[in-house]
Amino acid sequence: MKGDLILKRYETEPVIGTKQLKDITMFFGGKMFDIEDEIIVNDDSIEYSYFVDTNLKNTGYQFLFDADILLNETVFSMNLFDIKNTYHTISLLQQTKKDLQYNSKWQLEINLKTILENYIFAKIRESRAFKCISYLDVANKDINSTLFEYIRRNLIGRYYFTGLDFYVQYFDISETDVFIPAILKYEPIFDSSVESDVNKISNLNIISSTKNIDKIIVNYNQIYPATNYKFDYYFNINFKKI
Repeated sequence: MKGDLILKRYETEPVIGTKQLKDITMFFGGKMFDIEDEIIVNDDSIEYSYFVDTNLKNTGYQFLFDADILLNETVFSMNLFDIKNTYHTISLLQQTKKDLQYNSKWQLEINLKTILENYIFAKIRESRAFKCISYLDVANKDINSTLFEYIRRNLIGRYYFTGLDFYVQYFDISETDVFIPAILKYEPIFDSSVESDVNKISNLNIISSTKNIDKIIVNYNQIYPATNYKFDYYFNINFKKI
């Protein structure tokens, strides 16, 4: 009887480690990505660079040598203020007309997970930890999306939310000569210049669990009547490594 009728023939092909995104912990130890013990997402900017291919095949590639970096890589700057501004919303809660005028109730929804993902992505890019990895070295042929997937699978779960530094500054609009339409009284602006100890809110009502790394809901009651005051606000987010 012919052997090839009974046994299947197999070929062994090497698979590079970058195509396995989930880090596997061994009994005697394994690789562990070094991350920050504490993170404060403030209004800093994080600069990094990578190669941008015109046909988008190897977009995200980082070179090894300085000469190649200067000649071929595009510099990016991630502003953490912009990230926070993009991934949060503020809105008025349903309330009576009287409350709206004299004790306006607001709600903020902050997408912690996406903000933290973007922060870690920028810091990894800044550190060049994944330099020299080509689009051919990753399963989906997209270096940047692969890096985000790696963050979601291995790094996000190593952090927990520890607190929100929330700041509010009021402006008396009754004494100004400039006409302010009624709708603008209810359009608070996210502004980093508000950050000051005197404007910090200590008794903040955060609904979601502090262990929740997905999103939090913050309720805030305006302390001055909207008939005469409007406010701007700002916040920093704090995380710690588990």
